Amino acid sequence: MRPMNLHTDTILLERWLSGDPEAGATLLARHTPGLLRFLRRRAGDDADELLQATLLACVESRQRFRGEASFRTYLFTIARHELYRHFRERARRQRQIAVDDVTLIDPGLSSAEHVAQRQLHAALRNALAQLAPRDRRLLHRFYADDEDSQNLALEQGLKAASIRSRLHRARRVLAQHIM
Repeated sequence: MRPMNLHTDTILLERWLSGDPEAGATLLARHTPGLLRFLRRRAGDDADELLQATLLACVESRQRFRGEASFRTYLFTIARHELYRHFRERARRQRQIAVDDVTLIDPGLSSAEHVAQRQLHAALRNALAQLAPRDRRLLHRFYADDEDSQNLALEQGLKAASIRSRLHRARRVLAQHIM
């Protein structure tokens, strides 16, 4: 993933806020592929619907953007909130589908696969708990939020090489605790 030109984002946003709809379309189009990857990893087939909800929420709230973070960060925050809303709604629907107070489980996995999956998740949670909070946040931003080391470096005021080094150390510690 190539780093976005933050200066260009700022110019496009200023033009959009001044009434240039083409600047807004260009700005949103720049970030749409990354947003779609982010949402597909978390919501699968519902990603397209969540992308539309995210873009709509951004258009409706663009005047409230304060510029305290990059526009990309602002847009991904909106996407995260839409994703949380989606998960809450899905959980509410699943509670309604429960039969005899037993929630239906994924029929595609065997019991042994469910157990193995739960054990793997528990091992990963325990390993993540061993990391320093800043390393957990860094891993989350890199893998879950699909940020590259260049953007993370810009956000944190560090060099990209420093971010890559921190990521390497965090992954090594994580692997030691999982094994």
